[in-house]
Amino acid sequence: MADVAGRVLTLQETVEIISKAKAGGSSPLVTMMQIFRGLSENVTVTGDVLRQALAATASSIAGPVAPLLNALQSISKTADHVAITNSQKVEAAFNGNRVRLGEEVSFDVGGTGGAPALNNISGVAAHKLGWISIENLELKHNQGHLKLAVVTRVGTINVDLGEEHA
Repeated sequence: MADVAGRVLTLQETVEIISKAKAGGSSPLVTMMQIFRGLSENVTVTGDVLRQALAATASSIAGPVAPLLNALQSISKTADHVAITNSQKVEAAFNGNRVRLGEEVSFDVGGTGGAPALNNISGVAAHKLGWISIENLELKHNQGHLKLAVVTRVGTINVDLGEEHA
């Protein structure tokens, strides 16, 4: 398991972070990105506590995200850097695309104009005629629609996430 950053969050603290992240009423992907942004510096949340907090806030972990959350051991944040430790490599399918997370995943949390972004991603790959490492994810707002820019070494793929919900 990766080094634990600072202090370990309680269930109540994690519920509060998730509730704030959900306040925007947007997609589950946006909520997860906002959770990463909402973690204070030098903290760790265990996979068990995160799963309990998601259940307590009525956040659905069903469907393609469930295998990813089930493998999660911990999320640590130091400054803007997030490190995720999984019990094993895990794959899931999103919109017909396979995504693989390694045992160690890391990225920097950022964003512009209120839209969250994950930069310098390590340990995440998507399958398109072979496995391609994902380097950055950036949410973009465009005339009431939410788009995800997926940056890889071979180019950027824009995924329409549908209408934004206030």
